Amino acid sequence: MRQPIWVDAVRSGLAGARVDAILSATALHWLQPEELARLYRDLAGLLDAGGIFMNADHLRTGCSQIDELGRAIAFTERDTILARGEIDSLDAWWEGIEAELRPFPALAKFVAESERRSERSMPVVDASVEFHRQALIAADFREVAEVWRHTRDAVLLAVR
Repeated sequence: MRQPIWVDAVRSGLAGARVDAILSATALHWLQPEELARLYRDLAGLLDAGGIFMNADHLRTGCSQIDELGRAIAFTERDTILARGEIDSLDAWWEGIEAELRPFPALAKFVAESERRSERSMPVVDASVEFHRQALIAADFREVAEVWRHTRDAVLLAVR
């Protein structure tokens, strides 16, 4: 989605048809503000009037104390779940994937690419809900609202 060429491939696959809904989940926080603005314009061009775009992601409220509290709660929840052994840490998960792929050297390049793109090497963009709302409005969405939130995660719904 960083490269505008993806939208041409989608349009080609749609053969002129438009779509009613587009959903993104925990993907757009990697994009820089100018990339998000372009992406939102591209999405608006794919949607029919009245179509919806929904984005579930890490989205700041824009209020520093509330954002810091939400971040603290989210990491406390994560650490509690990790301590109970209910899930693997991300590092342990990737170690398991690497172990599974070891017998298949041709797949090693995918593990290396994932590591290159990991959160440790690519910073998360820290854009607020208001930034996303304004960018969506500028991209020709007529209504945008936060429809769900838990700590640092939120869902935005935009109507074209």
